[in-house]
Amino acid sequence: MRKFLILTAAILLGTSVGLANTSTAESSLTYGYNYGNSFIFTENGITFSVYPDGEFDFYMNRLFNVGARADFGNLGITFNSGYDYNAYVQYDDYGAVIQVENVPIYYDYYGRVEQIGD
Repeated sequence: MRKFLILTAAILLGTSVGLANTSTAESSLTYGYNYGNSFIFTENGITFSVYPDGEFDFYMNRLFNVGARADFGNLGITFNSGYDYNAYVQYDDYGAVIQVENVPIYYDYYGRVEQIGD
C-alpha cells in the first residue's frame, strides 16, 4: 500500500511538472509604465517623487531617535521624549494628500499634482 501511494504521488508530481511551460510572447510580459521617469526633488527635508501621470510619493528621512533604556535584572526603565515622530499628513474630503508636515500640495482640476511647496 505504501509503495502504491509513493508511486501515485510520483506520477502526479511528474506529470504536473512535465506540463508546465513558459510563455515568452511579448503580449504576456508586464511593464511598469513611466515609473522609471519620475521627477525627484527635496522640499523642507522631505523627498518627493512626482510621476508623469500626476501621482506622487514622498519619503521623510528621520535619522534621530530620542530615548534611553536601563535594565536591572527583572526591572527595566525606559524613557522617550513623548513626541510623536510620525509624519503629519493632512487629507482633503476626497482622500487626496494636501499637506505633508509644512509642505502644501496643490492639484489641478483633474486631480493631478500641480505644485508641491510654495
